[in-house]
Amino acid sequence: MIQSNTIWTSTEVLFVLNTKGCSEWSTQKVSIDSRFVKEGDLFLSLSDDCSRHYNCAVEALKKGACAVIVSQHIEEIDISKQIIVTDTFEALISLAKHARDRSQAKIFAVSGSTDAIETKEILSSILNNVGQVHKSSTFNNNKFDVLISLVNMHPGTDLGVFNINFDNEKDVKFVSSLLKPKVTIITNTSLNKYKMQEGIRGVIDVQSAIFKAMQKNDIVI
Repeated sequence: MIQSNTIWTSTEVLFVLNTKGCSEWSTQKVSIDSRFVKEGDLFLSLSDDCSRHYNCAVEALKKGACAVIVSQHIEEIDISKQIIVTDTFEALISLAKHARDRSQAKIFAVSGSTDAIETKEILSSILNNVGQVHKSSTFNNNKFDVLISLVNMHPGTDLGVFNINFDNEKDVKFVSSLLKPKVTIITNTSLNKYKMQEGIRGVIDVQSAIFKAMQKNDIVI
């Protein structure tokens, strides 16, 4: 089990994104929301709006971000603090893929409309007695939440617990392919939560999309 709190170094990020940067740093967290950036975080701006893209990056650096990942050069910001990529969403995906590939963690996926978050929390608490656990953020309602939670998984993690709790089958299949869960737990589901025009068939299709990323001898509960 790795004891260091460092999740990413500048060298590794630049390698994964196949780009260049001037400053050297290490970080314990990557953020995609400038409102919650803390000193030492790496900030990745997902906004397509130029002014918001600029404002978020500036705000993150004012709060002490070690660097910002942006899709265009911002003249008002020190170039050594900028990591410039073609597409920041693709950068997020690349970091998430690398975070999963470098980790030997066994991933637990939890889904369902009833008590899925509570189940994740209880399971994480139990697994803490077994090894180093990483759990996804409190509310994983879209693919961005799952991706950034995966990006923030420490390379020394033994066990990861992630909520996959949204109603888009394509997105569920996509994030599941990145997570590669070994165990999937599906709690009770509700048509009211998923609001599927296809009815129960639609709910089943969404929930079972996780299974497409699983292998023989993996476990479904």
